[in-house]
Amino acid sequence: SIFFGGQNQIFRVWANRKKEYRILSMNAIITAVLVPIVSISLGLIVAGPLGLFAGLLTSHIVPPLVMLVALTRKEDLGLKYLDMEVIKEAAVKYVNFPKFSLPSEFINRFTNQLPVFMLSHFAGPAIVGVYNLCVRMLGLPISLITGAISEVFRQRAVEDYNKTGSCRPIFLKTLKTLSAIAIIPFLVLVAFGPDLFAIVFGEKWREAGVFARILAFYFSMKLVVSPLSYLFVMANRLKEDFYWHIWILLSNYLVFYIGFKVFDSIYVSLILFALNYSIIYLIYLIRSYNFSRNKINGVE
Repeated sequence: SIFFGGQNQIFRVWANRKKEYRILSMNAIITAVLVPIVSISLGLIVAGPLGLFAGLLTSHIVPPLVMLVALTRKEDLGLKYLDMEVIKEAAVKYVNFPKFSLPSEFINRFTNQLPVFMLSHFAGPAIVGVYNLCVRMLGLPISLITGAISEVFRQRAVEDYNKTGSCRPIFLKTLKTLSAIAIIPFLVLVAFGPDLFAIVFGEKWREAGVFARILAFYFSMKLVVSPLSYLFVMANRLKEDFYWHIWILLSNYLVFYIGFKVFDSIYVSLILFALNYSIIYLIYLIRSYNFSRNKINGVE
């Protein structure tokens, strides 16, 4: 899974560089669809966790193979021209990526699972199930939307900066587009979240809709800010991003601890979690905006 997942990321970056958005869209759809199809199909045939495991594994193996075939048909990927000296020069030039970006991503993945650990410890596995349904339903459309828009934004932002020395226009345009996309789902979740989950999944899952109402603004901020935060990479602020990820992990642990130990409330814990993350996303948005209107290689 790790190997093929890495290959898929490499191919996606290359396809984005070449503006192969049709291939990227196909890749995103395949990735999103394979997990539930394989998991549910095997779950009906074989009892146990095999379906979940196979679904995840399939979703990591198939997309990069499809990408490889699709990209190879269009151009020479240059694999036969590999030069170790060029690779070494690139490794030295971009040493901050494995030095700061890699641990940042690890911390980010761990932070995403932190609510599960905290809810499991303080509230039990039943609440974890409710939370996971909520997050899965809110996160799936966000991953599809931000995935597609992120790739277009990254390509345009780099291209515009190389031509004009600024990527502010595309930054603002993307910000407005994402905000417009986020506003209606946010209002719907706040107004009807519990009823929607009860109608779609059954009355016993109404609580997941309550969680969705609490987390609605946080997920809206995530939808808007996540693609734009690529400016941290363009500005070579990977070290700053690394420190922010450490703070995100520590602060989220703290708010859950306070929520359960001081207030003894799941709802307060989730409210504090959503508020903390929303503030951090706001800071990321401001910093990214500042990077977009300055000389990237020497941002103040």
